Amino acid sequence: MKGAPEIVIERCDSFFAENGKVKDLDEEKANAIIGDEVVRKFARKSYRTLLVAYVDFKEAEWNELKEKSNNFEKPEEIDSDAIESGLTMVGIFGLMDPLRPGINEAVK
Repeated sequence: MKGAPEIVIERCDSFFAENGKVKDLDEEKANAIIGDEVVRKFARKSYRTLLVAYVDFKEAEWNELKEKSNNFEKPEEIDSDAIESGLTMVGIFGLMDPLRPGINEAVK
């Protein structure tokens, strides 16, 4: 899963620490990541941020979710909460997103 850090991190239960080990993600650590540790540092540089996370499923779990969600053929019937929870945060990326030429004139 990828998206806005303040949204995606709410679905994460763990994260990769500096040493590459997976650690539990508590509310205090999540707030620190969204706050001064990462996201605000990128924001001060005018970077857009993107949090990437994943979840591993055993094959039987995945097949059960798939079966309950009509084989994922109808997006409106997918239980996204079941699929997009218990995630492990991989990292946050800061992306440069400069204004296109002519934008300043278009806004004025």
